[in-house]
Amino acid sequence: MLRHTLALDSGQDLRLEFRSWRWVAHLPDDLIAYAAVSEEGVARLSRARTILDTLTERVSFSVPLVEHVSADGSVQLCRMVPGIQLGGDGRERRFAQSPLGPRLASDLGSAFAELYAAMRPSEAASLGVPRGDFVAFGRGLDRRLSNYDLEPAVRHGLDIVLNACRGVAPRHADLAFTHCDPWGGNFAVNPTTGALNGLFDFDDANIDDRNTDLRYLFSFGEDFVARALTTYADVSVANPTKE
Repeated sequence: MLRHTLALDSGQDLRLEFRSWRWVAHLPDDLIAYAAVSEEGVARLSRARTILDTLTERVSFSVPLVEHVSADGSVQLCRMVPGIQLGGDGRERRFAQSPLGPRLASDLGSAFAELYAAMRPSEAASLGVPRGDFVAFGRGLDRRLSNYDLEPAVRHGLDIVLNACRGVAPRHADLAFTHCDPWGGNFAVNPTTGALNGLFDFDDANIDDRNTDLRYLFSFGEDFVARALTTYADVSVANPTKE
């Protein structure tokens, strides 16, 4: 179906994997195709497409460019943001400690600030972006760790943190259009300069507490976080979100 819809040559390399609600096909030349498997998936592709089109006009960093959509909306071809990804195996912290780390920290802080100023929560809601759950990650972590025999001190500390999270409600001023999964595997970095080329994978974007995104910075270490948040604060003051 993908070969026919995208008019691909029968000999062209096509690497497929299934992710939750769609098939993903990795193609040469930084191209990636998505094929939804349900009407809900078609709606999610449409929402993601609208988000990308909107952000392209409003932020300085790059996002994937939609190059083709099938007539029924079930297949979408995007050109990805070029660059390296840093997800997994401690790559985030190693990169942060390299000479290129400070540049990426500043760029990420600026990118988050731009993202939250680019789309008001009410506008995001009108596009069908759902309301998120700030503490859902804590419950998910608790479920995943329940299969492990943790040290008593670790388990006790984790319980304290999770119980505290359950009592937290986002302040209205902190609600924003959030990426929701901006880990090192979902942004592209220039391997020579450390500059942030762009963000991608907005499929799970939510209206949520902006700290849902900012917590991912801690994978890079405290010095990286300090630099990123300083830039974030400076850019946020210059470009406030208005609701």
